[in-house]
Amino acid sequence: MPENLSDTSERPLGRTASFHEIKMNTGRIWLFGSLYINSVAAGIVICWFLYSPTPVVKSTEPASEAAKNERILSLKELINGGDQAVRRGNWSKAITSYRSARNINPNDPWLNYRSAIVDEATADLASANSQFLALSHDNEQFIADASHLGLARISMANGNWNDARNNLWRLYLQDSKERNAKHRAEIFHSIARASGEELIVKGQKPKVDRTTPLFITTTVDTPRLIRELQDKSRERIATTADGNKANKPLAEDKQENLDFAISSGTAQRGINQRVSVQAANVGLLELLASFANNYGFEVRYTAKAEQIVKRHSIRLDIVEIPVQTFLYGLLTPHDLCWGFENGQIQIFSRAELRPEELKSYSYQMSAYLLRSAVFDYPDHPLINQTKSLLALVDFQRERWNSAESMLQEMLRTRTLHRTMRNMALFNLGKTLYNLGRNDQATQTMYLVGDDLYGGDVAATAIMIAANEEIRLGNFEKAVRNNSQAISLANTGQIRARAILAMAVAYLLDQKPYLANQSIVDHRRWIKSPTDTDFATFLSALARFQVHQSRGTANTSELLRATLIFEQRKTDLGKRQRIHAAILVARAKILMGFERDAIEELLSVVENTQESPLRSIIAQRIGDAIAKLENNSKMAEFYERLMKAKLFQSADTVKDLRIASLQFESGKYDECIETCKRIISNTNETGQQRRALELQGMSHQRLGNFYAATLCFAGVAKKQVLQEMQNEPKQSSVSDGEKKQ
Repeated sequence: MPENLSDTSERPLGRTASFHEIKMNTGRIWLFGSLYINSVAAGIVICWFLYSPTPVVKSTEPASEAAKNERILSLKELINGGDQAVRRGNWSKAITSYRSARNINPNDPWLNYRSAIVDEATADLASANSQFLALSHDNEQFIADASHLGLARISMANGNWNDARNNLWRLYLQDSKERNAKHRAEIFHSIARASGEELIVKGQKPKVDRTTPLFITTTVDTPRLIRELQDKSRERIATTADGNKANKPLAEDKQENLDFAISSGTAQRGINQRVSVQAANVGLLELLASFANNYGFEVRYTAKAEQIVKRHSIRLDIVEIPVQTFLYGLLTPHDLCWGFENGQIQIFSRAELRPEELKSYSYQMSAYLLRSAVFDYPDHPLINQTKSLLALVDFQRERWNSAESMLQEMLRTRTLHRTMRNMALFNLGKTLYNLGRNDQATQTMYLVGDDLYGGDVAATAIMIAANEEIRLGNFEKAVRNNSQAISLANTGQIRARAILAMAVAYLLDQKPYLANQSIVDHRRWIKSPTDTDFATFLSALARFQVHQSRGTANTSELLRATLIFEQRKTDLGKRQRIHAAILVARAKILMGFERDAIEELLSVVENTQESPLRSIIAQRIGDAIAKLENNSKMAEFYERLMKAKLFQSADTVKDLRIASLQFESGKYDECIETCKRIISNTNETGQQRRALELQGMSHQRLGNFYAATLCFAGVAKKQVLQEMQNEPKQSSVSDGEKKQ
């Protein structure tokens, strides 16, 4: 076995040391040497301290004061840096600055409020809510009120409308003129907006139909909140410098202990008068009874409403508000409704209303509150958001004139944000369409489409304008519009709808090759099942028409695509369904299913306003009817065409066919009217003669022999004229000789 080199206990003298041994010995020498040197050094230091003269100890107070000043300066720099970052929209910088400042001074409510509103702006709603909740109990009244408003905004963002309303109404009804004057307008605008937003689907996508307005959720204006905070902070510093208390605790408010009282703000009587109320915690039933006694109203309750009222008390400190607002504020947080008629106020629970009654009440309440906010607080920064909601509420109530007026008023604001301006123009265009001012509406939609930044709103507006061009028969312009919409759209769904609309315009313009090519070129954007089936049908119809012109058409592919698409056709918008119905009918005519095609087209034109497109549809119906072999069915279809007033322009050939079918069906009075129209609309002798024949025979069947005789005499006269027109003309020389 090899010798263990690490074992040196029995190493013989004179043996050469190994590398390991040398290394170990060297380490020992270094360790002992180092200990010795360190001991000597330590002794020298101790001696120096013992025998050196005592130094003069300087005071640390100036150093502490300098550190404190430096800390304050650093805190101010961080807060100012965060405020500037908010104004620039640099949220990451603002968060970093405020967080560093909070590490220095974590208990400053003014700083914590800044952090909360930045969390709200960056959609960290949970963090913002917890901070606002903690600050809502602060002794600083401005911070407490602003935090309550923040809690209401968070509730609205989360869709908790009841929480938002309750918080806001409590603030408004306890909002004395002295304490919260600057927040009063914002509180009421927020109440009105909460009532409006609850009725409207938030995040709504722009739609091509004319009955759905566009609502764009606007983010909180954080820079404005920072400016208000800075103004209040400067005001607070100035007040403190004057020797007054900057923070007045809530319990010291002199109105906290006032007894219940109610007084009239005006001598006017009725529901339009204004009231002032100051009260400590008082029962809601007692409050309403005293209110009724003071103002000469009679208050009646349903049994359920009375039970709810008895369970609640309230604290009020309000000055000069309308009776309607007073009642909404008292009752809405408790799910109570009210109505007024003949000096009597009826109070009932929302649960007692039918769905349509509750919807009507909610829209009425929302419209009143929004309108009051607009007219009572017109200078508040939230005014444009409130106006837009009021216009949407009026739009959904089909009060088109009111909606137009409010939207036009919004658009006169020079500082209106681009997003808000496009939304207002978009909704104004739809409002004008509903008012029947189509030309003005289309021009308004083009203004939205001119937006340099594009987007789905601009693309949808251009598609709506394209639909109007189709209605007017301007198919080439519709193709250009939809092509522009494809380039403007942000999302694939909007882009797919524009692609399909462009293919529809090509097919209506009898350009099947281009229709199919547009679908092939953009097929990667067409993904949803409905859009895919529509695209497949349009492509099949286009290819069938192309092959038909070459004599190689195959009906089976078109039939399969048509049957599949008809199952999804109801998923399209109203305007898309009309265009799809026209093209499906065309496909059925091409495949020989004329009767089904006629039924479909008639259902379209009977519900469509007069337009060039309607005339085109009527022409297609007439062509399809001409292919039928069943005379009674032809007469039925022609009669429906007559009732739909689709023959305002002269079409003598079809009118003669209608008159013949009416005579054969025994509808002699209708035949006579049709013949009269033919005679007045044409100068063709043969057609006039045939119309007189049918008219005379109809009179004969009705027993009007004198009228029949006149008609037949007219036939004979027309016959002579027609024969004279058919005789070959003689030369001028022969005519002269005959005269001689």
